[in-house]
Amino acid sequence: MAQQSTAGNTSKLLKRTVSAVLLLAFASSSFWYGGAFLKCFVFVLCFLLIWEWCGLLKGLGPIVCFLFSIFISLGVVLAASFLSIKMQFWLICVILVFGQLISLMRVGVFGFIFGMGPALIVIMMMAAIFLRNLSEFGLETVCWVVLVVSAMDIGGYFLGKAFGRRRLAPRISPNKTYAGLIGGMTVGAVASVFFGHFLGSNAFPLLFALGAGLAGVSQLGDLLESSWKRHFNVKDSSDLLPGHGGFLDRFDGYLTALPVVALMTFLLGRSPLLWQ
Repeated sequence: MAQQSTAGNTSKLLKRTVSAVLLLAFASSSFWYGGAFLKCFVFVLCFLLIWEWCGLLKGLGPIVCFLFSIFISLGVVLAASFLSIKMQFWLICVILVFGQLISLMRVGVFGFIFGMGPALIVIMMMAAIFLRNLSEFGLETVCWVVLVVSAMDIGGYFLGKAFGRRRLAPRISPNKTYAGLIGGMTVGAVASVFFGHFLGSNAFPLLFALGAGLAGVSQLGDLLESSWKRHFNVKDSSDLLPGHGGFLDRFDGYLTALPVVALMTFLLGRSPLLWQ
């Protein structure tokens, strides 16, 4: 039995590693080249995320889920390419209302929480395109967000395992602890400082604060997606990503992190990496 367990763990680790490398290669090359490559990546990822959201809701049927996912994904790419920020805002409002109506009819009061899904996915995708297309530090800003969110996940996992006692949100995600949250935010802040130093910035206190805050914000996205799975009593959003579960499971932190960074950038007119 032990040998079977070891073999199973090895196989799972291999699948997880291969799928992670392929996803990273596809995502990084898309953001590196930008343009049509980025739009293709956004379309595919948005389609998969909306598809998984529909799958959690259940009962919509594969044809409805497919058409809804295609419509939203195509709308994101076209809106980010041709519509003004004001028009994008109104599109997001329409999607939010639509998602709320579907959810409320099917899951009751919890639909107010679950119904935010399509709008958050759309905002995340539009934010990614907006940040990548910045005239200064566009690619660097996206890399910074990815680095901080990844550091939050890794630091939160290991430090939570090592020191976690008090549960952060036991009814939503029993494995998350306050130690994991604080540890992840600290690792995210340190990663932010090192990345800023690599880019030539000396604003270390600001980078530390921004990194810690962004890491904490990403945890909100994680908890939100966990609440969806908890409500529908599923472990993963899907099995589309071997060894990882679903795409929502891998990108949940970005549901909140990317929109917040895009909003700060829009309000202040430049990337947070250029703040002094």
